[in-house]
Amino acid sequence: MADVAIDKEPWCFSPIKTMPPAGVREGKLTKCERMAAITLFLALPFDFADGGGIAAGDPIDCPSPAAAIQRAQGLWKVFGHAGSVAYSRTTDFEIGKFNDKHLLRRFGQVTDEYR
Repeated sequence: MADVAIDKEPWCFSPIKTMPPAGVREGKLTKCERMAAITLFLALPFDFADGGGIAAGDPIDCPSPAAAIQRAQGLWKVFGHAGSVAYSRTTDFEIGKFNDKHLLRRFGQVTDEYR
């Protein structure tokens, strides 16, 4: 049967349930495991700026890569933005690490960062 392990490390905020390793008594405290990285899927619209350039809008969270691509295409075609992109980004909130963006699909005119 699983028991609750509590860790005193400052980065461990909640107890986790663990199975004790072989040869260890039940009830012994074990080290807390870090949470895995989280992948976010986003759609980002672009609009024409007053000076003739292109400016990014607010990113929209999506539940999956397919939803991000569909939302980006809809932003470009239906809502009349200059362009849009769908991208993913993997983050680890516990240590504050944000990985580079991975471009899934590009529609219309976007900034050089997303080409």
